[in-house]
Amino acid sequence: MRFPLLVQFEFHPASKEAAAAAEYLHEVLNADPAVPGVQIQTYFTPDDGSGEPPEPRVATEADRVLVVLLADNHLAAAARKSTKSGTTWGEYATKLRSLTYAIRSRHSALSAAPQTTPAGRRSG
Repeated sequence: MRFPLLVQFEFHPASKEAAAAAEYLHEVLNADPAVPGVQIQTYFTPDDGSGEPPEPRVATEADRVLVVLLADNHLAAAARKSTKSGTTWGEYATKLRSLTYAIRSRHSALSAAPQTTPAGRRSG
């Protein structure tokens, strides 16, 4: 089954804040009882437990894909650090953005930074 829209959340696997933001946004996009049946499919960054960036890909299960990069301190700290595979998280994000723009007529990219208060609670 092909979906009209899919939101692809990308974040560093060590970021609990970004994972929580992605989970919250998934719930918002899929759990509105006032509009039953209107659900937007979501996809999260695959995490194999190694901390390595996965192979960059834009989901193909939908006609249109919105890639949301949840950039925070974890991603910033890992952006230039080489991993065992030789790919940095910064290179991963750049390749992902390039893939998105290569098929721009159908897909879009958006960067967002989850904000937290000093106590670790989301602000806003």
